[in-house]
Amino acid sequence: MSEPTAKKAKLGNYKEDFIMFGFVSVHSKPMCLECDAIMTHHSMKKVKLELHQKLRHPSSVDKGREYFENKKKIQPIKLTDFVKKMNTEKAKTLKPSYLVTEIIAKVAASQTYGEKLDTPAMIACANETLRKDAASTLSTIPLSNNTITRRQGKMSNFVEEKIVEILQTTNLSIQVNDSTIHNQAIILVYVRFIPEDDIREEMLFIKSLSETTNGEDIFNEVMQYFNDENIPLTNLINIASDGAAAMTGKVKGFVSRMKSVAPHIIYIHCIIYRQHLVAKNIGGHMEDSLNTAIHAINFVKSNSVNNRFF
Repeated sequence: MSEPTAKKAKLGNYKEDFIMFGFVSVHSKPMCLECDAIMTHHSMKKVKLELHQKLRHPSSVDKGREYFENKKKIQPIKLTDFVKKMNTEKAKTLKPSYLVTEIIAKVAASQTYGEKLDTPAMIACANETLRKDAASTLSTIPLSNNTITRRQGKMSNFVEEKIVEILQTTNLSIQVNDSTIHNQAIILVYVRFIPEDDIREEMLFIKSLSETTNGEDIFNEVMQYFNDENIPLTNLINIASDGAAAMTGKVKGFVSRMKSVAPHIIYIHCIIYRQHLVAKNIGGHMEDSLNTAIHAINFVKSNSVNNRFF
């Protein structure tokens, strides 16, 4: 008689009820919302997930589905989450590549720095302080100009997606300003919101204006973005801007057009612009005091010896 063949262990599937224990699905595997731990397919059982919650995160027991659903929506934007989202977790050089890309973006350096500066510097340090195989590994980290540019774009899109997810269910205010860069008219929109107990401010989007910069053009760009990203206007509480006619015109201004579709919106004249207007028209002893301070600073900075003394 032939020997009976061994049965393969049946792998479980993610179920929506697992959110009750603080787990969501990532690449068809359960990930803990409290510690970001990704469990194996063999751990896809209610008993094992509940045990993980009780041992590792006892304070979250009996929190309920609503608590974890909210936590899922407002999960902090982390680079580690983005790397997990990519289907290349086993690549040792992937995460370092994204970390270096993030640093280059934060200091507003050229994308060529990765290939021309960062990689040679890391290899030189590794050759002097670590083993040769470490330097060989560092040399394989992809940091070319095209790679840095592509990954910065992916990271930017990921951050925007996370922000939009929050704005779809959270009250917000925006600050709108139009400007010109290299003869190209643009509109800049910043957003402020409170995901939990912390006020956050982010750049929401920058759009080019093809022809004019009147209130209708600005209104159309803002409305198109809100519609494309499914952000309800009922969440928009406040708008801040300067006092330009394109923004505050009673009939054709941007704010007037926004109030025509969302009457509940409150308008605030940006405080920074008010300070600028006051500074331009300041008079009397205040102006003399400021001029004295300006002359003193210019005297110090204009001479290298004085600059070293102060």
